[in-house]
Amino acid sequence: MNLCADLSERQENLSERQEICASLINDSFFVVNQDVRFVMLVSAIEAPCDQHEVDVSYRSLIDHVLNFFPGWGADLRSAYLRDGKGRGEVG
Repeated sequence: MNLCADLSERQENLSERQEICASLINDSFFVVNQDVRFVMLVSAIEAPCDQHEVDVSYRSLIDHVLNFFPGWGADLRSAYLRDGKGRGEVG
């Protein structure tokens, strides 16, 4: 199964985000580890979503939740601040 090829044959005009979504779904069929496949499929669902600014209360909530995971919260927090700053995504 190749979603990208199928959509291409139908001459569907896909946005870049839709192409990423189709590629992630397609590639997930070839991943052995189910945890990795799950993350790929979640990423596929999120790919077509618009990224938008988040308010201070949302960022405060994320910080509060990350405080419950001291072993990896700092890594996620730094990734959030570096990559997803204000765009509604963590990491």
